[in-house]
Amino acid sequence: MDRLRALEVFKAIVEHKGFSRGADALNMCHSNATRVVQDLEAELGARLFIRTTRKVSLTPFGQCFFERATAVLGSYEELTVMGKQNSKDACGCVRIEAPALFGLQRLGGMLAMFTSRHPNIDVDLQANAGDADVLSDCADLAISVDSVIPETLIARALTPLKTGLFASRAYLDRVGIPQHPRDLIAGDCMALAGRASCGDLELCENTTMNRYFIPRNGSLRANNADALIGAAIHGAGVALVPAFLAEQAHLVPVLTEWSSKPLEVHLIYRPRRLEPMRVRKLIDFLLEEFTSDATIEPQRVDFANIPKHMTESRRLMAA
Repeated sequence: MDRLRALEVFKAIVEHKGFSRGADALNMCHSNATRVVQDLEAELGARLFIRTTRKVSLTPFGQCFFERATAVLGSYEELTVMGKQNSKDACGCVRIEAPALFGLQRLGGMLAMFTSRHPNIDVDLQANAGDADVLSDCADLAISVDSVIPETLIARALTPLKTGLFASRAYLDRVGIPQHPRDLIAGDCMALAGRASCGDLELCENTTMNRYFIPRNGSLRANNADALIGAAIHGAGVALVPAFLAEQAHLVPVLTEWSSKPLEVHLIYRPRRLEPMRVRKLIDFLLEEFTSDATIEPQRVDFANIPKHMTESRRLMAA
C-alpha cells in the first residue's frame, strides 16, 4: 500500500465530507477510494469513519489521525517545494574531497574564485588520505588521483600530474648521479603505493622510446607523496613523486632524459539526474578552470603506444 497516497485519499474524504466527493476530487473511482481506506484501517487496526446512510463522520481515533495526517502531508509538501528550489537555485553547501597529493593550494584558489562568483554557495573542502574512498557518502564530488573508480560514479578526466625521479643533493653526492636507470640502487627507489598502482615502475627514454622497469622492492613504500619527499630530503633515496611537489621541496631531478607515467586525475561525482544546482555549478566551473589552467609542459611519452620490442629486457635488481 502506498501510505502517502492513502493519507491523501483519507484527507480528501474528510475535507469533502464523503467518499464519492473525495474520490472525485482526486480523479479516482469511488470503489478505489473505499478500498484504500479499508486497507488503511486494516493496517492501523482501528476504524477511521462512522458510516451511515446519510453521512460519513470521523471516529475519535479518526479525528486524531486526521490531524496527524494533515501535518505529515503538509510537511511533505514543504519538502517537495524545498527539493524543487534546491534543484533550481544555486545556494547551500557543496562538499568536495581531494587528496593532498593533488596540490590543495591550487584547488583552494579555484574554490575562492567560485565562491566569489556564487556568494550564496558555501564550499566545504576536505583533504583525504591516499587510501580513502574515491567519493564518500558525505561528499558531493571529489578529485581522485591514481585511484580505482567504481563504475557507478561519473569520472571526468583532468590534467594528469607529471611525475619524475627526485633526490636530495646530499644523497647524490654520496652515491653519485645516475646516468641510466640501471645505475639506481633498487633498495633506495621509493614510489607511491596506491590501490591503482601495481607492478614494476616504468620509465621511458625520451629519445629512443626504450622502456625500463624498476621492481617495487624499495625499502620504503607509502601512499602519501609527502612521506616519500620527506624521506628523500633526509637522503633515503630516489623518489618517484609528482614533480611540482618535489620542486617545492627543492629536490634535485634525476634521470631527466627518462619519463615516468603521470598520475591520472579525475573529477568524480554521482549521476546528475537529481543533482542540486549548486553541485552542478561547481562541477562545470572546475571542469572549465582545469581546462583553461592546464600548464604547457613538454610533450609526454604515451606509454600505451610504445611497441613491445622497445622494452629493455634488463630490469633493475637489488644491489
